[in-house]
Amino acid sequence: MDSCRTSHGPQAQAQWRERQFADAQALAHVGSWERALTGERAVWSDELCRIFGQPLGFSPTFEEFAALIHPEDLERVSGDHERAQTGEAYEASYRIVRPDGEIRRVHGRVSTHLDARGATHAFGTIQDVTESHQAEVARREAQELFENAFSHAPIGMALIAPDGRWLKVNRALCAITGWPEEELIQRPYADITHPDDVGADDALIEDLVAGEIPGYQFEKRYVTRGGGEIWAELSVSLVRDEHGAPRHFIIQVEDISERKEAQRRLLEAEAEARAQRDHATSIVSAMGEGYALTLNGEIKVVNEALCVVTGFSADQLVGATPPYPFWPPEEREAIGKILADVVHNSGGTHELTLMRADGERFEAEITARPAREEDGRPIGFVSTLRDVSVQKRYQRELERLARTDSLTQLANRHVLQEALSREAARRSPDGSQLALVLLDLDLFKQVNDGFGHPAGDAVLVEVARRLERTVRAGEVLARVGGEEFAWLLPACDAAEAVAAADRARAEIASAPFGRAGKLTMSAGVGLVSTPSDGDALYRMADRALYEAKQSGRNRTCCHGAGVLRAAERAS
Repeated sequence: MDSCRTSHGPQAQAQWRERQFADAQALAHVGSWERALTGERAVWSDELCRIFGQPLGFSPTFEEFAALIHPEDLERVSGDHERAQTGEAYEASYRIVRPDGEIRRVHGRVSTHLDARGATHAFGTIQDVTESHQAEVARREAQELFENAFSHAPIGMALIAPDGRWLKVNRALCAITGWPEEELIQRPYADITHPDDVGADDALIEDLVAGEIPGYQFEKRYVTRGGGEIWAELSVSLVRDEHGAPRHFIIQVEDISERKEAQRRLLEAEAEARAQRDHATSIVSAMGEGYALTLNGEIKVVNEALCVVTGFSADQLVGATPPYPFWPPEEREAIGKILADVVHNSGGTHELTLMRADGERFEAEITARPAREEDGRPIGFVSTLRDVSVQKRYQRELERLARTDSLTQLANRHVLQEALSREAARRSPDGSQLALVLLDLDLFKQVNDGFGHPAGDAVLVEVARRLERTVRAGEVLARVGGEEFAWLLPACDAAEAVAAADRARAEIASAPFGRAGKLTMSAGVGLVSTPSDGDALYRMADRALYEAKQSGRNRTCCHGAGVLRAAERAS
């Protein structure tokens, strides 16, 4: 807050301290009160009046205060009030109803002053915790969604700590390994790894932790509960904490024992191909995955599964040279580079987009191994191909659900918080500011009460579509709860941010929302110079939105770096 501390006597110093205390309460969204237990009315701070939507100077009796409590919480709050008469300190969370019908959640702390005769005064603080409560509810919903998707995934999945402890496993992984969850979770990851494969992917893990690769795939053997062994293909990625340190690994596990056995049998059959060609052909034909043998780049042998996956006949495939018929024209250059890498490294596993005979694109995984003469001289490659489109779609859907608001399909609060932290920490070379606009539909409760929640949901979806039309590249628009939206604008000054907020409000007011009619929106703009604190910017914008609501709605108010900068702009 822009102010100068001067020495003009005790009265001026006291006034300055009162302003500092009021500013601190406003910034923290915490109000205070005091009441003599024998008195009729309590003394409320300015911020407490704002929290309850009451005029400054509001000094209520307990009955007047009780009238502001949500009916479902009133009995509990009244019981807590009686405890205060005995001198007992306590904390409580409950809901309040503002004069405009808006429901907010608060957390109060109460203490009493005692003298020789007992309790004489009660005093305490009340903090508006609505946003943090909504964020916690949204976090729990997202966690439940993730837990459900994780537990019922069709492939094995696990979270593993950097020190090798299992943190979480799903049902499919337990089925693959034969270990019940309660037993598997207690064993170090290395305990169920085949002794010959322990440490085989250490170099890849080091590259992943160092940030040199985004993830990796690896084949290794596991020891089952009964003492047997299975081959598995791992897809490994790393989740980091807010400081960039490793938090846990995410692994996807697929049992490829049958595939490895088929490859082993296939390689054995090819070693005997000259003497037992018919036998080798029958094994290849029986494989469930697509198979091809290439010599000097020319396809010599394919199986029926490859024809089924690609839609091309054996006559169309045998004899083909690069580019092969199942290479999409737009992917030929990229696939050509992958082929060169396979030749250079004598094999490998790659994911790529291929094309069926009818032109449909699909995601595939190809594993190539060298085919050799009896003396070990490489003469070509044995390749297996499988369609992984369903698995990839499932993985992308999991990622989308974790970052998208399910009703409006906008970014959710989690995405906004990531962007807010990232942009607030970034230093702008030209000294420009970072703006956050909080937008809240006016009197939206009347829409739900008058037309029902399905109609209210339809209005929120249409609001999201209209707001999207005002957003430019590099900006983030998210739904952060109920009828409230957030719009993050990097490299933006006060005038530009207020103008953007006004454009958004004009878009909302431009046409009726069906039966709900015309609606308006209030906007609060917060501005900071980067690098800064993203949470402080959010509080500024929330304070400005509160001012816009309290001063009549359908307007924009702006706060910047602790200073009220652009009072308001009414429509």
